[in-house]
Amino acid sequence: MTFLKSHDTQAKGRLERSNGVHQDRLVKELQLAGISDLSKANAFLRETYLDGHNKRFAVTAKSRVDFHCPVPKELDLRTVFCIEEERHVNNDWTVRCHNRYFQILKENDRLPRPGDKLAVSEWLDGSIHLLYKGCELQYRVLPERPERPAPPKVRSSLSRKKPTPGPDHPWRLSACIARAGLWQGEQKINPVCVKELAEGARESPL
Repeated sequence: MTFLKSHDTQAKGRLERSNGVHQDRLVKELQLAGISDLSKANAFLRETYLDGHNKRFAVTAKSRVDFHCPVPKELDLRTVFCIEEERHVNNDWTVRCHNRYFQILKENDRLPRPGDKLAVSEWLDGSIHLLYKGCELQYRVLPERPERPAPPKVRSSLSRKKPTPGPDHPWRLSACIARAGLWQGEQKINPVCVKELAEGARESPL
Protein backbone atom coordinates (compact mmCIF):
# COMPACT_ATOMS: atom_id res chain seq x y z
CA MET A 1 0.00 0.00 0.00
CA THR A 2 1.24 3.47 -0.87
CA PHE A 3 -0.08 6.92 -0.01
CA LEU A 4 -0.76 9.15 -3.03
CA LYS A 5 -1.83 12.80 -2.75
CA SER A 6 -4.43 14.26 -5.09
CA HIS A 7 -4.47 18.01 -5.68
CA ASP A 8 -7.24 18.42 -8.28
CA THR A 9 -10.99 17.88 -8.23
CA GLN A 10 -10.97 15.15 -10.87
CA ALA A 11 -8.41 13.05 -9.01
CA LYS A 12 -10.31 13.43 -5.74
CA GLY A 13 -13.53 12.32 -7.46
CA ARG A 14 -11.93 9.18 -8.87
CA LEU A 15 -10.43 8.33 -5.49
CA GLU A 16 -13.73 8.83 -3.68
CA ARG A 17 -15.64 6.65 -6.15
CA SER A 18 -13.02 3.94 -5.84
CA ASN A 19 -12.85 4.23 -2.06
CA GLY A 20 -16.64 4.02 -1.85
CA VAL A 21 -16.39 0.52 -3.29
CA HIS A 22 -13.29 -0.70 -1.44
CA GLN A 23 -14.31 0.61 1.97
CA ASP A 24 -17.35 -1.65 1.92
CA ARG A 25 -15.78 -4.69 0.27
CA LEU A 26 -12.06 -4.79 1.03
CA VAL A 27 -12.41 -4.55 4.80
CA LYS A 28 -14.90 -7.41 4.86
CA GLU A 29 -12.75 -9.52 2.54
CA LEU A 30 -9.74 -9.04 4.84
CA GLN A 31 -11.85 -9.98 7.85
CA LEU A 32 -13.15 -13.13 6.16
CA ALA A 33 -9.58 -14.08 5.21
CA GLY A 34 -8.41 -13.44 8.78
CA ILE A 35 -5.76 -10.93 7.66
CA SER A 36 -4.58 -8.23 10.09
CA ASP A 37 -0.97 -7.79 8.90
CA LEU A 38 0.15 -5.18 6.35
CA SER A 39 2.40 -7.48 4.32
CA LYS A 40 -0.32 -10.15 4.11
CA ALA A 41 -2.88 -7.51 3.13
CA ASN A 42 -0.66 -6.33 0.23
CA ALA A 43 -0.19 -9.92 -0.94
CA PHE A 44 -3.96 -10.48 -0.75
CA LEU A 45 -4.56 -7.38 -2.87
CA ARG A 46 -2.16 -8.48 -5.61
CA GLU A 47 -2.97 -12.18 -5.73
CA THR A 48 -6.68 -12.38 -4.94
CA TYR A 49 -8.68 -9.23 -4.51
CA LEU A 50 -7.72 -6.98 -7.47
CA ASP A 51 -8.18 -9.67 -10.14
CA GLY A 52 -11.67 -10.52 -8.96
CA HIS A 53 -12.57 -6.85 -8.50
CA ASN A 54 -11.44 -5.87 -12.01
CA LYS A 55 -13.26 -8.80 -13.64
CA ARG A 56 -16.50 -7.70 -12.00
CA PHE A 57 -16.32 -3.91 -12.36
CA ALA A 58 -13.91 -3.17 -15.26
CA VAL A 59 -15.46 -1.53 -18.35
CA THR A 60 -13.94 -2.02 -21.77
CA ALA A 61 -13.06 1.20 -23.58
CA LYS A 62 -15.00 2.07 -26.74
CA SER A 63 -11.76 2.75 -28.65
CA ARG A 64 -8.28 1.34 -28.34
CA VAL A 65 -6.70 4.53 -29.66
CA ASP A 66 -4.33 6.21 -27.20
CA PHE A 67 -5.54 9.81 -26.82
CA HIS A 68 -2.66 10.90 -24.58
CA CYS A 69 -0.76 13.85 -26.06
CA PRO A 70 3.00 13.52 -26.47
CA VAL A 71 5.18 15.58 -24.15
CA PRO A 72 6.29 18.85 -25.84
CA LYS A 73 10.02 18.97 -26.51
CA GLU A 74 10.40 22.36 -24.83
CA LEU A 75 8.70 21.15 -21.64
CA ASP A 76 11.01 20.16 -18.80
CA LEU A 77 9.18 17.48 -16.84
CA ARG A 78 11.20 18.38 -13.75
CA THR A 79 9.17 21.61 -13.56
CA VAL A 80 5.95 19.57 -13.63
CA PHE A 81 6.73 16.76 -11.21
CA CYS A 82 7.75 19.01 -8.34
CA ILE A 83 6.40 20.54 -5.15
CA GLU A 84 5.55 24.22 -5.55
CA GLU A 85 4.62 26.69 -2.84
CA GLU A 86 3.82 30.40 -2.91
CA ARG A 87 5.83 32.83 -0.80
CA HIS A 88 6.18 36.61 -0.35
CA VAL A 89 9.38 38.59 -0.84
CA ASN A 90 10.56 40.30 2.36
CA ASN A 91 11.76 43.90 2.56
CA ASP A 92 15.41 42.77 2.39
CA TRP A 93 14.75 40.63 -0.72
CA THR A 94 14.84 37.36 1.18
CA VAL A 95 12.38 34.48 0.95
CA ARG A 96 11.58 32.10 3.78
CA CYS A 97 10.39 28.56 3.11
CA HIS A 98 10.32 25.77 5.71
CA ASN A 99 12.68 27.70 8.01
CA ARG A 100 15.21 28.14 5.20
CA TYR A 101 16.17 31.61 3.96
CA PHE A 102 17.06 32.46 0.38
CA GLN A 103 18.67 35.77 -0.58
CA ILE A 104 17.66 37.01 -4.05
CA LEU A 105 20.74 38.34 -5.87
CA LYS A 106 20.96 41.72 -7.60
CA GLU A 107 22.32 40.06 -10.76
CA ASN A 108 18.81 39.02 -11.82
CA ASP A 109 17.44 40.81 -14.86
CA ARG A 110 13.99 41.07 -13.31
CA LEU A 111 13.86 41.68 -9.59
CA PRO A 112 10.62 41.33 -7.64
CA ARG A 113 9.55 44.09 -5.30
CA PRO A 114 9.12 43.55 -1.56
CA GLY A 115 5.71 42.07 -0.96
CA ASP A 116 5.47 40.41 -4.38
CA LYS A 117 4.56 36.75 -4.64
CA LEU A 118 6.83 34.12 -6.16
CA ALA A 119 6.91 30.34 -6.40
CA VAL A 120 9.37 28.17 -4.49
CA SER A 121 9.74 24.94 -6.46
CA GLU A 122 11.39 21.83 -5.03
CA TRP A 123 12.35 19.27 -7.66
CA LEU A 124 12.50 15.53 -7.10
CA ASP A 125 16.30 15.72 -6.81
CA GLY A 126 15.92 18.07 -3.81
CA SER A 127 17.05 21.26 -5.60
CA ILE A 128 15.22 24.54 -4.90
CA HIS A 129 14.20 26.99 -7.63
CA LEU A 130 12.66 30.45 -7.23
CA LEU A 131 10.28 31.45 -10.02
CA TYR A 132 8.95 34.98 -10.50
CA LYS A 133 6.51 35.55 -13.37
CA GLY A 134 7.87 32.53 -15.23
CA CYS A 135 11.54 33.52 -14.82
CA GLU A 136 13.96 31.65 -12.55
CA LEU A 137 15.80 33.85 -10.05
CA GLN A 138 19.38 33.52 -8.90
CA TYR A 139 19.78 33.25 -5.15
CA ARG A 140 22.07 32.10 -2.37
CA VAL A 141 21.15 30.15 0.72
CA LEU A 142 21.62 32.03 3.99
CA PRO A 143 23.10 30.01 6.88
CA GLU A 144 20.78 31.63 9.41
CA ARG A 145 17.93 34.05 9.74
CA PRO A 146 18.97 37.54 8.56
CA GLU A 147 19.00 40.27 11.16
CA ARG A 148 16.42 42.95 10.83
CA PRO A 149 17.84 46.41 10.16
CA ALA A 150 17.67 48.76 13.14
CA PRO A 151 14.92 51.36 12.81
CA PRO A 152 16.13 54.93 12.14
CA LYS A 153 16.62 57.05 15.23
CA VAL A 154 13.91 59.63 15.67
CA ARG A 155 15.05 62.88 17.17
CA SER A 156 13.03 63.61 20.25
CA SER A 157 11.29 66.96 20.45
CA LEU A 158 12.28 67.20 24.13
CA SER A 159 15.97 67.37 23.26
CA ARG A 160 15.59 70.45 21.09
CA LYS A 161 16.91 73.73 22.45
CA LYS A 162 14.28 76.32 23.09
CA PRO A 163 14.61 79.26 20.72
CA THR A 164 16.08 82.41 22.29
CA PRO A 165 14.44 85.68 21.24
CA GLY A 166 16.71 88.04 19.32
CA PRO A 167 17.73 91.47 20.63
CA ASP A 168 15.10 93.19 18.44
CA HIS A 169 12.31 90.82 19.41
CA PRO A 170 9.16 92.62 20.71
CA TRP A 171 9.29 90.41 23.80
CA ARG A 172 12.63 91.99 24.85
CA LEU A 173 11.38 95.48 24.04
CA SER A 174 8.19 95.07 26.03
CA ALA A 175 10.20 93.74 29.00
CA CYS A 176 12.52 96.77 28.90
CA ILE A 177 9.57 99.12 28.70
CA ALA A 178 7.89 97.44 31.64
CA ARG A 179 11.06 97.66 33.74
CA ALA A 180 11.48 101.30 32.85
CA GLY A 181 7.92 101.98 33.91
CA LEU A 182 7.06 103.55 30.53
CA TRP A 183 4.16 101.25 29.65
CA GLN A 184 1.02 102.84 31.00
CA GLY A 185 -2.11 101.91 29.14
CA GLU A 186 -2.20 103.55 25.73
CA GLN A 187 0.35 106.23 26.59
CA LYS A 188 2.56 106.99 23.63
CA ILE A 189 6.28 106.57 24.03
CA ASN A 190 8.88 108.75 22.46
CA PRO A 191 10.48 106.84 19.54
CA VAL A 192 13.90 108.00 20.71
CA CYS A 193 13.31 106.29 24.04
CA VAL A 194 12.19 103.13 22.27
CA LYS A 195 15.37 103.12 20.17
CA GLU A 196 17.53 103.58 23.27
CA LEU A 197 15.65 100.78 25.03
CA ALA A 198 16.10 98.48 22.02
CA GLU A 199 19.83 99.16 21.95
CA GLY A 200 19.93 98.43 25.68
CA ALA A 201 18.03 95.20 25.08
CA ARG A 202 20.78 93.98 22.76
CA GLU A 203 23.24 94.25 25.62
CA SER A 204 20.81 92.78 28.16
CA PRO A 205 21.56 89.26 29.40
CA LEU A 206 17.89 88.20 29.03
